Amino acid sequence: MGKFKRKLRNSKKGVSDIIANILILAITVTLFSSIMIFVGQMPSPQENTYADFTPSVEYLPSTTEVQVNLTHKGGQELISNDTGLWFFVNDTKYIIPSTEIVSNVGDRWAIGETFSYKYDASLDENMYKLKISVIITDKEKNSLVFSANVVGSDTVNTAPIIGARGTTPSPTYEGSDFSFYVQIVDLDNDLDVNSVNIDLTTIGKGASVQMTDSNDDDIFTVGAYEADLDWDGAVVVVTCEDMEGNFASGQITLTIIATSSNTYWYNDTIGGGDSGEPPLHINMSGLQGFNIFEWSDWQANKFNATPDRTFTHGQVAVVVVVSKYLVNLNVENVFLVMDQTSKDVIPQVSSPTETFVRYGFISGYYIYNISLDTGLISNHAYYQLQMQLRDSWVPNNIFFANDMIKVGSPSPYPSIVTYKDAAFSQHSTEFNTTDIIYVEIMNKYGGIWNQYGGDIEIRDFFWN
Repeated sequence: MGKFKRKLRNSKKGVSDIIANILILAITVTLFSSIMIFVGQMPSPQENTYADFTPSVEYLPSTTEVQVNLTHKGGQELISNDTGLWFFVNDTKYIIPSTEIVSNVGDRWAIGETFSYKYDASLDENMYKLKISVIITDKEKNSLVFSANVVGSDTVNTAPIIGARGTTPSPTYEGSDFSFYVQIVDLDNDLDVNSVNIDLTTIGKGASVQMTDSNDDDIFTVGAYEADLDWDGAVVVVTCEDMEGNFASGQITLTIIATSSNTYWYNDTIGGGDSGEPPLHINMSGLQGFNIFEWSDWQANKFNATPDRTFTHGQVAVVVVVSKYLVNLNVENVFLVMDQTSKDVIPQVSSPTETFVRYGFISGYYIYNISLDTGLISNHAYYQLQMQLRDSWVPNNIFFANDMIKVGSPSPYPSIVTYKDAAFSQHSTEFNTTDIIYVEIMNKYGGIWNQYGGDIEIRDFFWN
């Protein structure tokens, strides 16, 4: 038996694969380790504290002290011993110790709790011109929690600002008592309260009548005066100035409503009375509503009348609006009577010719009404009514409604009208055999036929 001989071949292929894998592994480990070291050396995110505060200032009466109040309105509770509190008065820093915070709000400054700081302004030139700001920090987390300018600014000698002004009650009716009011804002808090005057020469009540603020709410008033219809449209002027002599003025235009303008009788014993319930026979939506009545029935029975939507030509319809909100109609008073088909407004019975008038105030509801004489519009037709009312309060109270009435007896079916000419101007019901008949189809409301109203088929006697 012969010997087995193996022939060995020289090759470096296997050795080359092993070395390549080792090099790739070494590069991967080195790169990953470098990234880990870099990330590990990055600083962790700073932990913050989030809270919201409302600052306010009180000028304590009969003293020179100013009290600053900080009320926690939301966010995280603050640990009093870890809370830093600084007040800056005219750029002078005052550090509040933690013990004082604890004595004010306890160990934790929770939502709803108020910290109060009193500053003695006896050495300051004017306590009402102080510039006060505040900073709150979390000392443990080394983070800013709140920073705000509480009162005052770098601006000096600013004039007072005359804000909301007018008469109360509003609206003001002839013969009723009313007062004037004005709100004055003074950023410097140096308003001369004795300088607030109103010039009433236009209504014959004096050239310089002083107004007073009886409860320190920055609202000055004067009155009462009995409203005279002749004052409607009169302009009175309010003036004031601060201790530095800065002057401000504003106008008030009087609106006096005549009580004699009511179309119908006023009777506060009919309807809801003092029960708080709305008057009878009113279609209410929330705290507003309306209905339509026939004039003679309304005159005799008021809110006990029967609502009606069908009228004989010549009758008078009465539209009554009831609202808890609509204190006047000074901004918008619109009543539109429109042809049901064409939607054309009929001017002789619509605004501005006709508008709503005040009827009365019953059981806490403002009542307005308007009359519609059907003798001024075509007979045998349907009419759409639209009401748009808005008062002068801010924001405005609004009433909007639509309804439909029928005058006469309009046909419940479409009708055919025949003419002799192509212009549809010569209406006729008699024709010769050689005539061309021009036919117009009217809808049941008496208007022209709409192309989407349905199919129309016209045939002669022989069904052609």
